[in-house]
Amino acid sequence: MIAFEQYLRDKKKLVEDKMISYLSQLDAPSTLKVSMLYSISAGGKRIRPIVALAVMESFQKDPLQI
Repeated sequence: MIAFEQYLRDKKKLVEDKMISYLSQLDAPSTLKVSMLYSISAGGKRIRPIVALAVMESFQKDPLQI
């Protein structure tokens, strides 16, 4: 069970880092970007991207190359 928990923590960090990176580079008004960054800082909305990453890995695909 510890390996699974570590996997979830690692992938959660990856998803959060990518979301922040994407939103920071987005060409949008600054107030909108600040609002979006604030809303993702509340947590949640992580399980679907983690499952998508796990599926890609199960097919030996690099999820960072999409």
